[in-house]
Amino acid sequence: MPDQPRAHLPVHLLTSVGARQYEPVEYELRGRPCSSAYCPAALVKLLAPRLQVQRATIIATKDAIDRHYHNLAEELRRAGVEVDPAVEIPLGGNEHELETIFERIAQLQFNPSQVVLDVTYSLRHLPFVLLAALSYLRGLEKLQLAGVYYGAFEAKDQQSGRCPVLDLTWLVELLDWFSALRSFHRSGGLRELTEMLAAGTGRLFRVAQGSPALGKAKDAARWLEAAHGARLPLEVGIAVARLKQALEELRRQQLPPPLQRALAALLEHTLRMAVKQAGGDLGRNAKQQLVLDRRELERQLAYAELLAKWGDGPAAFLVLREWMINAALWAQRREQDWLDYEGARRSVEVWLNGMAQRLQLGMGLPAQLQSFVRLWQKIRERRNAFAHAGMTQSAWSAEDLACSTTEILKQCHHLLDGLEALATAPSAGGRLVVTPLGLAPGVLFTAVRRLAPDRLLIVTSEAARGRIDEALACAGRPDLRRTEVVLADPHEGWREIEARLVPGPGGLLEELVQAAEVVVNITGGTTALQISVERIAERARSLGVPQRRVALVDRRSREEQDAAPYVEGEVVEFDEAGRAGRQDSTEGC
Repeated sequence: MPDQPRAHLPVHLLTSVGARQYEPVEYELRGRPCSSAYCPAALVKLLAPRLQVQRATIIATKDAIDRHYHNLAEELRRAGVEVDPAVEIPLGGNEHELETIFERIAQLQFNPSQVVLDVTYSLRHLPFVLLAALSYLRGLEKLQLAGVYYGAFEAKDQQSGRCPVLDLTWLVELLDWFSALRSFHRSGGLRELTEMLAAGTGRLFRVAQGSPALGKAKDAARWLEAAHGARLPLEVGIAVARLKQALEELRRQQLPPPLQRALAALLEHTLRMAVKQAGGDLGRNAKQQLVLDRRELERQLAYAELLAKWGDGPAAFLVLREWMINAALWAQRREQDWLDYEGARRSVEVWLNGMAQRLQLGMGLPAQLQSFVRLWQKIRERRNAFAHAGMTQSAWSAEDLACSTTEILKQCHHLLDGLEALATAPSAGGRLVVTPLGLAPGVLFTAVRRLAPDRLLIVTSEAARGRIDEALACAGRPDLRRTEVVLADPHEGWREIEARLVPGPGGLLEELVQAAEVVVNITGGTTALQISVERIAERARSLGVPQRRVALVDRRSREEQDAAPYVEGEVVEFDEAGRAGRQDSTEGC
């Protein structure tokens, strides 16, 4: 955008002059008149004191220099302007001459300054060359463009005889808006757009100066730039909603038509990224009030698509991984705590990884769930490759990435219509209690009485196995279904359990995945039995089976336990970090 005047930078006038005869004319800018035969000289006086020109460069053909350079330079000097030697340029009648003009302007030493461009005497196509060269130098940050002016001799007022000096700077602002919008549309770049709104007190916003809506738009644009730079889909959605709100308010004001069009284009590009806020609240607590529903899932997916379109595949897969977790949470009707990582998000992540493990082991899953899990695996694999800076054995190419991203996005859209298959994990239901059993049968008695199992998985030894029927009978559950895993070596037999942690006949995996919940007792029996139970617990967790870990504690002496083994002990619950929680008291049988 044309830069805001800065007092610490000198003002440099770049102008031209033709070869025809010029007569004195009274020029007028913003109601102020000034007479001169040369518009550039009048412009210097009309811009003061807002812009005080200190230096001028005149470009012209040899004929124009010979005829007018001395007189124009002298008038500029009388106005207090230092004038550089004339810069001779060709007429510009062919491409080679146009390139020569461009190069000579680009080689000028502006010594970081604010440039005022006067195109009054520029021959037909020369203004385009001048603007192109100055835009090139602006891109290199060698200058700032403070204004573009044209003395419209053809528009001279017939009554007053005054010739208006037109401020064309707003046309350059329009080009900057075009550049900013194109950058955002093509690559998601927001820096130019933010700068355009931040400089909203320029000519295009002249009727909106001091507008609260403009201030809101500036703030929202800055926040959007930061949120998008960090690739945060929720914060981006809130920032876009705020920006949309402010832009709609701005459009209701009497802005110039070109700016109305620019704002409309910006709204069109950002609309589908905006969150739907309950009650319209977009304040500090906006994120906590976001609702996970079908529309929000579609919005997040649209943002991932935009990231892919803008060439940011790593960020797209980062968003898609979290989108998959959100989709599963929505399907399982867990929208209320969808942003709670330690609760909902982590448990669904473990569940999805468990379903992937089942799929890898060839264990049955419904067709729709298989599709979802395979998609989860693809997204997780690609996301992990980027998250670990490509330190994997897989090789990636730009073509492969673009193709796989497009296909994965299609699958995400397709799966939105079949999320009901994710409502529950496939299982026969019921609670499976896994417990070791040594020579003290009270552990099994307490497990049955206090944990209310639907099935048992008992890891024991040949010597302790004979107490199972007795313990179940005393607990009042003689017919309770159970699976017995008997270790040949109860002291170092933990290696034996690995052979049973497989799918198919003789394995334990189907039994684990058929449970709606696995409760693992980590106490009782030898160390080998306890280690074996822990390995079963780890395997159940890897298969996505919900589980609890408990300890069954009998505080009586060994003699008391041997004399009366069937007394209910205490149940101590452990969280995922292994911290002890709720504790139940002992009861007599």
